Order: sequence, then C-alpha cells, then structure tokens
Amino acid sequence: MSHFRPVALEHASRLLNHGPTVLITSRSRDGAKRNVMAAAWSMPVEFSPPRIAIVVDKGAHSRQMIEESGAFGICVPAAMFIDATYAVGSVSGAG
Repeated sequence: MSHFRPVALEHASRLLNHGPTVLITSRSRDGAKRNVMAAAWSMPVEFSPPRIAIVVDKGAHSRQMIEESGAFGICVPAAMFIDATYAVGSVSGAG
C-alpha cells in the first residue's frame, strides 16, 4: 500500500507554500552515483509551467551533482518521516 497521494499539477505549489523541509535528489551525469539531501529553503516561483527554486550551498556535494547532471528531484516528506529527514540532513553523501 502506497503512502503517496496524487496531487494535481495545478495544486502542487501548495505543498511548498508553508515552508517544509524537502528532500532533494540528485545523480551524477552517468547515473552511477546518487544522493539525497534535506533542504530548508525551497519555494514555488512559477505556476505554469510549474517551477521551484531551491537553495543548495556552493560547496555541497548535491550541488556538484545537480550542476553536473542538470537535474534534480524534490520530495515533500510526511511528518512520519521526520527522523529519516533529520538523518539525511545530518550526513554528507560525498566520499
């Protein structure tokens, strides 16, 4: 059973408007390396097409992977994942 509930694209910005910590996924250009980070700063910037802005420090491993691949994913974790979200935000994927 999935814990995910579909959200209509035109309402997706509502998931970010209250300022949740989100999970940002990234990968290397060849897809061999993958990473996830917690990000406290994200916001919707356009509704059609839907676009978001995230803040990732220039020294962060995730930023290097995002710049290399040109893509990232975003997940809005439910409250039940607070411990996992905290853990992701407490370690580095570099190395």
